[in-house]
Amino acid sequence: MFVYLDLRKTSGCFTVGHYAPDGRFEPESDHADADKAARRCHYLNGGRDDGPDPLCQALNEGDGSYRP
Repeated sequence: MFVYLDLRKTSGCFTVGHYAPDGRFEPESDHADADKAARRCHYLNGGRDDGPDPLCQALNEGDGSYRP
């Protein structure tokens, strides 16, 4: 299972990785904020990365009008 550690005090980032059977932490990637680290953990643990909701994306990118 992948987890992330808050290492801002020592390395200035959130580090994603997993614990080896002997207890050592094996880093996989570093991220500037907790949300990005959590998303990476979710993906590595088998979660889907669906991206943005198409309707919300279209509304946010357009001029506010709906065209079916």
